[in-house]
Amino acid sequence: MKISKLVSKIECLYIGKNNNPVFKVKEDSRKIERGDIFITHAGARTHAIESEKKGASVIVTPSFIKNISTSQIIGDTSKLKKDIIQNLYVDELENIKVVGITGTDGKTTTSMLTNNIINESNKSACIGTLGIQGSQINIKTSLTTPVSSDLANSLKKLRMNNHQYAVVECSSHGLFQDRIDPIKLHAAAMNRVTRDHLDFHGNENYYFKAKSLIFSKLDDFSPAIINSSCPSLQKLQKKYPKLQWITWGRENADIVGRIVSKTVNKSVIEINLPNRRNLEIKTNLVGDFQIENILASICLSYGLGISEEDMVSGIKKLKNVPGRMEKINTEKRNVFIDYAHTPNAIKKSIKTLKTICKGKIFAVFGCGGDRDKGKRAQMAEAGLEADRLFITSDNPRTEDPKSIIKDMLSGIGNKVKELEVEIDRKKAIKNAIQSAKKEDIVLIAGKGHEDYQLIGEKTIPHNDSLFAKEVLSTCA
Repeated sequence: MKISKLVSKIECLYIGKNNNPVFKVKEDSRKIERGDIFITHAGARTHAIESEKKGASVIVTPSFIKNISTSQIIGDTSKLKKDIIQNLYVDELENIKVVGITGTDGKTTTSMLTNNIINESNKSACIGTLGIQGSQINIKTSLTTPVSSDLANSLKKLRMNNHQYAVVECSSHGLFQDRIDPIKLHAAAMNRVTRDHLDFHGNENYYFKAKSLIFSKLDDFSPAIINSSCPSLQKLQKKYPKLQWITWGRENADIVGRIVSKTVNKSVIEINLPNRRNLEIKTNLVGDFQIENILASICLSYGLGISEEDMVSGIKKLKNVPGRMEKINTEKRNVFIDYAHTPNAIKKSIKTLKTICKGKIFAVFGCGGDRDKGKRAQMAEAGLEADRLFITSDNPRTEDPKSIIKDMLSGIGNKVKELEVEIDRKKAIKNAIQSAKKEDIVLIAGKGHEDYQLIGEKTIPHNDSLFAKEVLSTCA
């Protein structure tokens, strides 16, 4: 699209003479390529100059920037960004169905389950914590929910590769900051919401409100998925009465599920659909809580009109989700890596492993620095479900790890059965694995798929799974 045509479609002040073609919108001057539109929300001259040197066709700014030759679009940059995306990415917005998933825990697993189901008969990709994963596409990203310009460019890449669907993880930060706008969702699911990110949202009420914004991104009559026991279900249904609400639960819901059998390696789940059809789902995903992720993905698929055969097959084909109750394949010890980093997730992970454990549960985890201090004691208290607790560092960032651990320990007092405090995460993992017996289970929680540890201002290479495998290789 030429600049003149774009400008004619949006309300703005345009200063410039060139009529060059424009290709993509970007908000990071370091990523600019020739023909891009650069948006500087602060009107930063330094970034504008950098984008000009890299070949930006036009700069969008809240105020005129002197002494640059690149054309400028001036106005409310947030509104202009939405208008530009709507006009520049017409093909992508019209031809890719975007499915959104939010909730405190389970976003990534639900996304991958839904993506697998859709891929049985269509071409779909995931956008979220693990990056952009599609057919012949595997790109790392820094945010769970990309800013809207990056999200639009991701859809453009997917469209070029003939994808028909994109399953997007919608974080509370992303929803609150309008990163989804102006992209409309075709279906949305909200998993359970429990305490997290109060350092950003202030309290649990505001946190829930941010999460529930996902339903405002839907058009009328679109599928809206939620668990039947959500305390705010009726309020949400009243607020968005024209959505196609589909509830899930273990009872009293549109779609109901129950665990029929389970082992350390797999589970069998029975699903009751609204048409009174029963599905038998076989899954390699471990954990009682996985039934909630599976139910949410089935509700989404049901709302999108996907066949029952695709639901069963898609779920069965998902062998594991990186860092999400991921079992390390070895007969030496039972070791699971999980991203659980909230009190609720820690408690659920340990409880679910107890149901398949013949020995003791060893739990290794810490809490992040420069984040919600209020949940630290709750995290440690949740860890009391384990037989032996190893308190260690997570991403301490700029906080003193000893101070973080002290906050955690205030939540357990003398309640703990067996406790080991080890600041060095690698040592804690090693101690847990080496002290476990073959019938025990070691849960290493908090970091999941992450391949780094943030200590001070440094990013240190570290991956729980790789290090655990290294330790396991030395075990008898």
